[in-house]
Amino acid sequence: MLVGHFAAALLAKRAEPRLSLGTTVVAATPADLLIFAFVIAGVEQIDIVRGRFGAANYFRAIDIGWSHSLAMGLAWAALLGGAYRALPGGSRAPIIVGAAVLSHWFLDAMSHPPHLPLVPGPAGDVGFGLWTSVPATLLVEGGLWATALFVYVRGGGSVAGPGRLVFWG
Repeated sequence: MLVGHFAAALLAKRAEPRLSLGTTVVAATPADLLIFAFVIAGVEQIDIVRGRFGAANYFRAIDIGWSHSLAMGLAWAALLGGAYRALPGGSRAPIIVGAAVLSHWFLDAMSHPPHLPLVPGPAGDVGFGLWTSVPATLLVEGGLWATALFVYVRGGGSVAGPGRLVFWG
């Protein structure tokens, strides 16, 4: 649910305007950034499925618990939210950062087939499989993206020139 994660980032930015959009995007995507590092390091394992296309079909999760389990989502949320708390700024910003991190698991649970674990270890059985239906994916992810985009732009969006260029680019 990559578009959904970006939608969460836009909503997080709108909820706390002092956060940069870059910060909220990073906060909403650590599991997807970490999985590749963990696979390369041999900590996690996925199988690439050749010849099958579509978001639900290109890989099979074998062990993705350190990046994609609910327990580690909570841990990553606490870690990133706590790190953000150490920076000067409002007291709401670390909570918004943590919520954006944790949103990743819930959005993935909606879209992935049943392979998300609750705790680190072999692939679990949580996932509603939205990605198995292209029309449903377009409707749900597209609707989430359109809603988040509307809320973000209506709230003023980026105010700095470079931020506007990056956003619309």
